[in-house]
Amino acid sequence: MNELENNDHQNDSHGDIEQPPAPIKRTHSAVNDSTGSNQSRKKETNWPQRIEAVCAVLLVIITGFYTFYARKQLKAMQGQIAEMKNARAQSKLDNANAISAQQAIAQSGLSASQESGKQSLGATIGNFHLDQRAWIGAVSFALDAVEIGKPVYGHVTLFNSGKTVAKHVIPHFHMMFSPTEFKKLPPPSGPQPIVGSVGVVAPTAQYPSKFGNPINAQEIDKQNVANWYTYIWGEITYVDIFQTTHLTVFCSYRKGTEGDFLQCPFHNDAN
Repeated sequence: MNELENNDHQNDSHGDIEQPPAPIKRTHSAVNDSTGSNQSRKKETNWPQRIEAVCAVLLVIITGFYTFYARKQLKAMQGQIAEMKNARAQSKLDNANAISAQQAIAQSGLSASQESGKQSLGATIGNFHLDQRAWIGAVSFALDAVEIGKPVYGHVTLFNSGKTVAKHVIPHFHMMFSPTEFKKLPPPSGPQPIVGSVGVVAPTAQYPSKFGNPINAQEIDKQNVANWYTYIWGEITYVDIFQTTHLTVFCSYRKGTEGDFLQCPFHNDAN
């Protein structure tokens, strides 16, 4: 019987027998409600996660903005700090320069004051020396009458017009006859009179000196003296109490054998 049924089934499969429609599956309402509630629960369960994600994104964005602006502020602060350091360094440099300038000014002022003090002291000492030193000069001149066969003698009187003594006074005298006036003194010629150190000439004291030509006068000399110009000049060296050496030069002349000797327009000076 089974074989018959199987044959029938095989025959039916090859025939045009209409197959019954597939049964319609119906879902139970209770099952649908359970699925919807599950989806709703899943949605409710995902909301906190979404909020956390959004908050995380916002936190990242805020952190990025904060980092950006914080970096800008850091750079600005670093720039300000650098400027402050530069300003401080410049201030130190300016202060150092100002101190150096003030020190230089003070040093210059001190040096100038010291120099002024030295100059003032030197001027005071110099004025004191000038006031207290010895001054030697030639104040009078004379000529003896010329005698044939005898040396011709001249006379010069030295005078100390200073307030202290003159030491080591050494005069050098010269005498010459000329038919015309001298424009300047000629160099001494022939043997010159030798005069040793006078020694010391006290203040306001006079010292008469006599000198002459070692060669005896002749008739022509007597005639010349009567008509020519007679020149007497010389140099005097001496030392004052301040151990300073001084020099006085003088020159006087006269025409003929009479009258006073006059001062030459040259060779008259003292230091």
